[in-house]
Amino acid sequence: MVFTRLLFILFLFFGFSMSQPEIDENKLKEFIKKSFSNYRSSEFIIRSDNLFEKPFIVGRSKNLILVHFASMGATTDLTVLLIYKDNNFQVAKIKDGDKYKDAIFLVGTGGAGRYSYNVKLEEKLKVYEYSIYGKKEDYCRAKVYDFDGKFFVINDQESMIESKNYCRKVCKELEIKSKACTF
Repeated sequence: MVFTRLLFILFLFFGFSMSQPEIDENKLKEFIKKSFSNYRSSEFIIRSDNLFEKPFIVGRSKNLILVHFASMGATTDLTVLLIYKDNNFQVAKIKDGDKYKDAIFLVGTGGAGRYSYNVKLEEKLKVYEYSIYGKKEDYCRAKVYDFDGKFFVINDQESMIESKNYCRKVCKELEIKSKACTF
């Protein structure tokens, strides 16, 4: 009986210590508001009226949080990847060659399903996008990023494999002849 109780206490202790810390949603909301009201980058201009009243978490892995936080029009929104450590938030960075950028992504779909942007956070960060209309500008790709402790760095080999699998599926569903569907 004593041994069973000891095992139960150890299970609770280790289970609790391994669980992810609670996220203060008010603190998250304030961080988003402070960081992204009137935000400008080479890719995005975000005004305070674009921000959601309440950002929501759409993915989590260890101390990484994927947060849906702003509207960019009728069919697209923005998602940001945050690092959550010691009850503080920080925008994750992506290293692309010798450049660094904030990990902010479009998400959504439109054009009767002919374009789409999606982001997933599992053990790795995965970014999916396509625009397939049967034109020369068509594209389909997936990018897989590894976290090196400071930045997200693209994993070219995994990205190539993920792109082939993803684009085959998309092209099969759309049934449109496109250069994006040749791999």
